Amino acid sequence: ETSAREHVFRSLFKRASDTFDAEDFEESERLCRLLLAYTDLSTFHKAGCHRILSLGDRNFLWHAEQAVQQYQHLFYPNGDSTGDHLLSDAQIEIRDSILEDTYRNLAQAEMDHVEIQCDYAERCERFKTIYGYQPTIKDV
Repeated sequence: ETSAREHVFRSLFKRASDTFDAEDFEESERLCRLLLAYTDLSTFHKAGCHRILSLGDRNFLWHAEQAVQQYQHLFYPNGDSTGDHLLSDAQIEIRDSILEDTYRNLAQAEMDHVEIQCDYAERCERFKTIYGYQPTIKDV
């Protein structure tokens, strides 16, 4: 049996997922940030929110890392898959697909982060060459 609060969390997460699928990313991210503010949000919903936010523009690498960590904790609470015999083949396939997508998102976030860092370093160097002093964050 689920509580009214869990039902609300589930409904909000579904709405966040649906708005993401409808490419209303701003609303989807807003809903995910709202959900993550609740300390009693389930691990499944935390992981899902971080997964959606890992595809956004702000703190995407951190959110990708959090999604992996939360899903690992959810699917492998003791660090291993000793409970696989309790799952159906379909459940194992869904779990593995979620983890595969989450790891792929993390790999992409890591590459994007490196690219952004390189772009930032290049802009800083160009600014310093033109203006003769180290730029502030606002300058670049």
